[in-house]
Amino acid sequence: MMRSFYNGVSGVKTHSFGMDLLANNISNINTVGYKAAMPEFKDIFYQTGNDVGGLNNFGANQVGLAASGLSSTFSQKQGALVSSQNTFDVALEGKGFYGIKDYDGNTYYTRNGAFNIDSDFNLVDSFGRFVLGTMNAGFNASAMSENIKEMFGKVSSNAGFTISNNDLDIKLNAPNAQTPITLPRTLFMNAVATTNVNIKANLSNAFHEEDKYINLDNIELEIDNNKSTFKASNLEPNARILLEVDRGDGSDTIEAFADEFGNLEKTISGNVNSFSARQVKTINVGANNKFDIATYDANGNIRKIDLQIQAIDKLNFKATAILKDTQGNTISEASGNIIFNTDGSLNTNELDQIDGINLNLGSPRVDGKGGYDGLTCIDNAKIERYVEANGYPAGVLKDYAIDERGNILANFTNGKSQAVAKFAVFNFVNEQGLHKNGENEFSTTPDSGNPIFFTDANGNVINSYKIKSNYLEQSNVDLGTELTQVIIFQKAYEANAKSITTADQMLKRAIEMKK
Repeated sequence: MMRSFYNGVSGVKTHSFGMDLLANNISNINTVGYKAAMPEFKDIFYQTGNDVGGLNNFGANQVGLAASGLSSTFSQKQGALVSSQNTFDVALEGKGFYGIKDYDGNTYYTRNGAFNIDSDFNLVDSFGRFVLGTMNAGFNASAMSENIKEMFGKVSSNAGFTISNNDLDIKLNAPNAQTPITLPRTLFMNAVATTNVNIKANLSNAFHEEDKYINLDNIELEIDNNKSTFKASNLEPNARILLEVDRGDGSDTIEAFADEFGNLEKTISGNVNSFSARQVKTINVGANNKFDIATYDANGNIRKIDLQIQAIDKLNFKATAILKDTQGNTISEASGNIIFNTDGSLNTNELDQIDGINLNLGSPRVDGKGGYDGLTCIDNAKIERYVEANGYPAGVLKDYAIDERGNILANFTNGKSQAVAKFAVFNFVNEQGLHKNGENEFSTTPDSGNPIFFTDANGNVINSYKIKSNYLEQSNVDLGTELTQVIIFQKAYEANAKSITTADQMLKRAIEMKK
């Protein structure tokens, strides 16, 4: 009977342990990134009595001797994501932990993604500890030119940083090679001169009528008796002539026509003081395909290429390119013929560069191959026009952004973006083996193993997560579940306490039986 006392006491202690965990969960219901603790229990050992009824059933006469807390695991359920106004508030959606390193070099792991930039441009948590990741291999300190200083508005400073590659997805280093992430404010991009222009378009070869004006200087004027007569010979037969005349009361336009022999005689009233004459010729003009292309020199100055490709006939075009500065002054000119095959593919291109800038208008069709990767001339074809020029002006840091793969992108004032660093998100063979340090952080133990990245057969990192910037992961504690568990544990506690008082009453009655 004495075992009943000890079993009851053990039950009370065990459920007190469970209540402590539940109370802690409820108190952390608003803690960012908190993972709910789950109590687990075990029976301790059993005492085997004598064989009952000679059945040789070794498990039939066993009495359990109490229970105890086995462990407190944590729930891996995803917490709700709540938006914030800070770019560096980053929520993890999926498996993994951020790595944090303190000033003593100790590394911890957390789901709390409330980060910010300190005065030394390090990405840190709310305690000032460094956030771990992989920096872009092309990240370097660079002196700023006077132009860059002016763009920053800090003429006296020479401290700056550039990135020598344009990777937008950084490959993570090994888990044990992660370093603190640095995000300087004086990040900039130098200008890159344009060297290539790629054009893909379907040219129009349509023709339309257009009036052409030719000045004439062989028209004679005779004035007699308040009349003015215009005469000319050797004009084109039936030529249309426009006469701009001034009779002292303003300018008038008079239309006249030569006869079939090219002679002109036109009389109007009044005395003409002055006049000018133009012949109007209606001609067929081929479509003029125009392209305005922005390029940049080595200093980042804009230089515009005015490219015009005009149809001479159905398959032959005349191309002219003029390179101009921002004031419209001509820097360079180039021209050449462009000829197409009857199937609309490119046959010949004589305009391939201007002032050192390659003009890639497509590859000619040779032996039945190619000819459609640039300019084409196909009737009624609907091909979207595409113009691309490399090069860009200088730019300074505008702001930072974070993509779902964990790349921290620098956005520049020239519209370009570069990846500066990438968050390291660590996993463990046994997450439940991590040691809880408080402050919503964990440290490794022999049970958890060292941090790892999930990789494929080729060693490429497989993301077990998505990162959402401007969001924080809230506690995954479910208040309804926790309160329900509190009631269950309360009843279990009361039941264990009752077993103690009942055993006491039974023992008391047994003692009284001796009296």
